[in-house]
Amino acid sequence: MARISRYPTSTPAGTDLLIGTKDPNSLETKNFLVQSVVDLAAASPNVVKNNTDNYNTPKVTHIITLTQAEYADIVAAGTPNVNTLFIIV
Repeated sequence: MARISRYPTSTPAGTDLLIGTKDPNSLETKNFLVQSVVDLAAASPNVVKNNTDNYNTPKVTHIITLTQAEYADIVAAGTPNVNTLFIIV
């Protein structure tokens, strides 16, 4: 199997699958639909929460996969969107 970093990147669709584990104490691998992650983020806006700052956690409205270089370009340009979850692949 090739290294994951060598696979081509693409824009995910809601019916695409992600791999992961459902239980952190289990080594069992599961498939998750991209849409299920989007739905979870929309239904649970406080899933990702910073308990040390006094501000409202932004609601995730977009999920984007991109390379580290692409993300660095967005940050350097000063244009990251607070409502976007960036997944670096």
